[in-house]
Amino acid sequence: MTWGEMKPHLRSLRIGQKIWALVEEVMAQNEVVINFGGDLVRVLNMSSRILRAGQRVLLEVQTIQPLQLKLVSRSQRPTARNLDVTA
Repeated sequence: MTWGEMKPHLRSLRIGQKIWALVEEVMAQNEVVINFGGDLVRVLNMSSRILRAGQRVLLEVQTIQPLQLKLVSRSQRPTARNLDVTA
């Protein structure tokens, strides 16, 4: 996804920022559709974790152009389950 193709909500992301997203659909074993506050983005799951539709995931922004996100490991997640965390 190029910068010009990114939705306005995604353009405001910063490197290191952590965001909660919802897995909308699993397209293939390593391809999923993620919902970022209403913006749907197809992403490759390069982790060893199996993602499921309806699952909330915490992601950290690695790069902006191109957009790369990293799944935050369970041990690094905040303890409050209903708290959205941004850096």
